[in-house]
Amino acid sequence: MEGNILINKGVVVAVILLFISVSVIPSSGTNVVEKSSILSFDGNMLYVGGSGPGNYSSIQNAIDDASKGDTVFVYDDSSPYCENIIIDKEINVVGQNKETTVINSSYENYVVEINAKGVTLSDFTIQNGKYWSSIQIWSDWCIISNNIIKYNDGRGITFQHTLNYCIIQDNIIINNNGTGILFLAGNNFQVQNNTIRNNNGEGISLNGCHKNNIIDNNIINNNGQGLILADCTYTIIEGNNICNNTKNGIDVYHSQYGNYSHNNSIDNNYVCHNDWNGIEIRAQSRDNIISNNSVIKNIDFGIDITYYSNRNIVTDNYFSENEYGIVINLYSRDNIIKRNILENNFGGIEIYSYCENNNLSRNIFTSNHQGLTLSDRCNNSTIMNNCFKFNYYGFVIGFSSSNIVTRNDFIKNIIKVHSVGSHNYWKGNFWGRPMLFPKLIFGRDWLFINKIVFLDGIDWHPAQEPYDIGV
Repeated sequence: MEGNILINKGVVVAVILLFISVSVIPSSGTNVVEKSSILSFDGNMLYVGGSGPGNYSSIQNAIDDASKGDTVFVYDDSSPYCENIIIDKEINVVGQNKETTVINSSYENYVVEINAKGVTLSDFTIQNGKYWSSIQIWSDWCIISNNIIKYNDGRGITFQHTLNYCIIQDNIIINNNGTGILFLAGNNFQVQNNTIRNNNGEGISLNGCHKNNIIDNNIINNNGQGLILADCTYTIIEGNNICNNTKNGIDVYHSQYGNYSHNNSIDNNYVCHNDWNGIEIRAQSRDNIISNNSVIKNIDFGIDITYYSNRNIVTDNYFSENEYGIVINLYSRDNIIKRNILENNFGGIEIYSYCENNNLSRNIFTSNHQGLTLSDRCNNSTIMNNCFKFNYYGFVIGFSSSNIVTRNDFIKNIIKVHSVGSHNYWKGNFWGRPMLFPKLIFGRDWLFINKIVFLDGIDWHPAQEPYDIGV
């Protein structure tokens, strides 16, 4: 009978190791994380728990006796394991079942501390840590996969110092009293298919990190920002659900040392019901691409591009039921906003406070209270080939001049244009019906309390039919 038990458990081990070897295949995204040199299951197997002859009763004792390339396999028979472990050699530490193989902290320290490169830690529940972090990692080429990390007094996982080529995949990180995953400098990480929920801090925070992939994670109900990028470059954020966090869904800004975030890609995410903005691009963050996202029902703005944040591209997104779909403000310039759908927001796009040379094209503004608003010295932008339809105000302009407004459709808005103290260039717009004469765009002069009517501009050659503006 005992032989049969050992054979069955041997099969379990083989299946788990096969799963791990398959699960570390890197994503096909731009930032490729090469892992082929990390894993080696050619070493010895050391068993913890269970009833086999020579099995260890302590995970740490098995680690201490292991050599590079060995695997420490931990049965759930003797769970929970009340210990704090230090992994200081290149080995694999694998639990039998993440639901039932439990490491429970026994004193105030990291539950798991990893000090060696090439470590794999998988298939455990890791809980009740009483220190800064449940899992603390100091080394490169580590894999943390298929674990449940919960009820720790500090963070879920912390990557410390400048680490490289780690994978964090298929973990459930919940109900910790700090940030779910914190990266303090690091490059070429793969963070994929994790659930990061109900933590009393940010979901994921990256500081001084470059060329990382944050893909297909559920980042929800955290008491802070969903995802932070501070001084991060060339990072891909793709396919994530980032919802119901108490601050911004995604926050991109500079580090405390003034290093700026730039050239990041935020693509195909679902960002909803966050208490602040869906996506915040701030503090001189530049050259980021925000594309193909659904940004819905955030309490403040869908995207806020603010404070000297230049040359960002916002394209092919859907914004609905936010206060404003997109806001650009505080000296942010040279941003490109194109092919977005903005519907059922209070305002579709608002640009204010000295934001110049922004380009808006092929956006659809529909069923907002205000479609597009330019105010407070936002000059020299181009508004071309946009569709304003079924808004109360199509276009609101306040003290913003020298903008080019051309080849747009204004269809069935209650008020097509509301202008105060502005003078702009209008050419070839469709005004809801064919027109035989030039279109006069009237405005008012603030100096006389809006009592004096004047011309914002004249569209000398209005379009006779709507344009084919597709998104």
